Amino acid sequence: MPSPRPTGRPGLLRLLGPSLDQLEIRFAPLSDRDLFDPAHWRREPASHSHDFPGWWEIDIDSYGLADGAYEYEFVVNADAAHPVPDPYAEEITRFGGYRGIFRISGGQRHITPFRWDDELKPGNPLQQNNQTVIYEMPLRWMSMPRETAREVDLGTFDEAIFEHLQDLKSLNINCIELLPIQDSPDTLNWGYGTRFFFAPDFDMGSPIDAKFFIKSCHQLGIRVFLDVVMNHSDGECPLTSLAPDSYYVGPKHPEPDRATQWSNWVFRYRDPDDGYYAVREFQYEMAEYWVREYHIDGFRIDEFAGINNWDFIQQFRERAWAEHNRWFPDRPFLVIAEDSNRRFLATHDAPTNPNGRKVVDAIWNFSYRDEARALATNQIYTDWGKPSRSDRIRALLSGSQV
Repeated sequence: MPSPRPTGRPGLLRLLGPSLDQLEIRFAPLSDRDLFDPAHWRREPASHSHDFPGWWEIDIDSYGLADGAYEYEFVVNADAAHPVPDPYAEEITRFGGYRGIFRISGGQRHITPFRWDDELKPGNPLQQNNQTVIYEMPLRWMSMPRETAREVDLGTFDEAIFEHLQDLKSLNINCIELLPIQDSPDTLNWGYGTRFFFAPDFDMGSPIDAKFFIKSCHQLGIRVFLDVVMNHSDGECPLTSLAPDSYYVGPKHPEPDRATQWSNWVFRYRDPDDGYYAVREFQYEMAEYWVREYHIDGFRIDEFAGINNWDFIQQFRERAWAEHNRWFPDRPFLVIAEDSNRRFLATHDAPTNPNGRKVVDAIWNFSYRDEARALATNQIYTDWGKPSRSDRIRALLSGSQV
């Protein structure tokens, strides 16, 4: 089954909901926020897709709307008291709950333009993969020096741009790995429980803010990797309400060898419905979107061991690479796995790998990190009969096994 998304037209929405009896969209101009009353918003019914069984279609372009910005959500099975936001929302708002925003220009849905023409600057090229010095940035904690903070504050894209980028550049880093910035309820936590996979976190800033942060990094010759959480979602993710059996493991579709300790909503990557892997396609499109719209230079895959599905990750890597090469053929790109099991075979073409090909480009080597830290702090200690200090340093510097 071909993917029902993307449709090629921003105003045509498609949502998977095979068990739903009814689906409606309700919306209102953002300019009417002072009259906020969702119960009396305009409502339009979704229709069953003729081409894709189990999918619903909503054609925003057919409503004849005036130009402007609109907030919208879905009413599922006539339950107007518990609306569901769009899992594909690219811009979100918050007022009495979270919902998506769409914009109309000339009677059709319009994507806010962003100018990238000044993205790359002479003298600050983006470095190749074997020349990266990566700074791992928890944007949530970049608001101010923690040792002087008297209150907890949440970092934003603009604070990172104007208060930190030049300092980071002076340290000679040339790549920032953003800890999860996709919208999450984990406001003061790490953010490893995604709610909206296509929108930056509401508390960090708007899509324009996020794009300007990435452009500012690129102007300084700093690449940007995105840390993505694909093992699970937060319970507030709209997919949990629209089609849980299609997207998540459960009694009907168990995957007992999956990592379940991080969330009650673990994504389902096996046992397709009529040959269609709903959540796989969702994640592929997520990657393509962030590459195409945000010019992301690579991904770091969280909980690679817990996902425990190498053929999915391999396809994720290849789809992300293909989209990157389509738009930026002359730029470097990288897909990194956080594999706590240290299975380096995933980075090589090997007969035991799916299709005999590599699964990812690189993996985090936790032991190498720990050994490098011990060397830097002069804390390499050895026991009788174990490798000597000089042997360990030699192995570390040569890149052989730790």
